[in-house]
Amino acid sequence: MNAIKIFQEKHNLTPDGVIGKNTIKKMLEVFNLSIEKVSHFLGQSHHESGGFERLIENLNYSAQRLAEVWPSRFSLNPKAKVKVPNALAKRIAGQPMQIGNIVYANRMGNNESNGFAHRGFGAIMITGKEMQYEFADFIKDPNIKTNPELIASKYALESALWYFNKRNVWKYCNTVDQDSILLVSKLINIGNVKAKATPIGLDDREKHTFKYYEIAKQIA
Repeated sequence: MNAIKIFQEKHNLTPDGVIGKNTIKKMLEVFNLSIEKVSHFLGQSHHESGGFERLIENLNYSAQRLAEVWPSRFSLNPKAKVKVPNALAKRIAGQPMQIGNIVYANRMGNNESNGFAHRGFGAIMITGKEMQYEFADFIKDPNIKTNPELIASKYALESALWYFNKRNVWKYCNTVDQDSILLVSKLINIGNVKAKATPIGLDDREKHTFKYYEIAKQIA
């Protein structure tokens, strides 16, 4: 699946997956965005989805990666600089369903056994039953509640737009420069614009935001 092709097919554009002036112009119209806001939206979505291709969360982790991502659950010593996988990490490594059901259990509206079903979907991963149901109500498609994968196959960009709205990301999207990209990246990746940590993939987020801004500025 490619989020851009899905959008292009939906709006009678050539479904080539290329983000050119025609595609951005249609996004400005359909999503009611300024060229600054669409640039931030595309730059962040590009990074988060691996070039608009990764629309379903990949939970196929190795034991080592489990220990690094969720040290409190899967590391012998969560505070150690070098994380060593525990027995649970070794037992469920490479089993996405088990991993999802464990790491997403009993939070985000999930119960103890449906975490994998409600893993992340969309250009910016909408994760957890609670958020997926909220998006389903917003987009007026109750089928999402029984089939969350529709967020990826049908609403990849719309769900990302909804996330920007929900988190009030637009507040920081009125200009396109390194300062604004840093704030937007912090909110998307860390969840707090005041965080001191550097967002993961900041260079890539900057690269693509500036790239789409240059295309958007060409639209009369």
